[in-house]
Amino acid sequence: MSDKLPRLTAKELIRVLERRGWEHDRSRGSHHIYVHTATRRTLVVPVARRAMSIGTLARLLRTQKSAATNCDGFYKAKKSQNTSQNNAYAT
Repeated sequence: MSDKLPRLTAKELIRVLERRGWEHDRSRGSHHIYVHTATRRTLVVPVARRAMSIGTLARLLRTQKSAATNCDGFYKAKKSQNTSQNNAYAT
């Protein structure tokens, strides 16, 4: 597996975070605030239509790493998301 982070849109990142125990708490403008259900830590996700920059994604991963998610789990969640989308198109 490559050490590079995948290019994601905010919508894709939010889908992965929600599966990993983060809940949408509130929004302010283009920033969505998520709270982890177990640790009550907060994470601010900037929402835009284009793909998120790698630096922003890396910062978000570092911020929420101590709240029960690491990069390996993130890659697996992203990969399973892509697989399920490809299966939906095949049927």
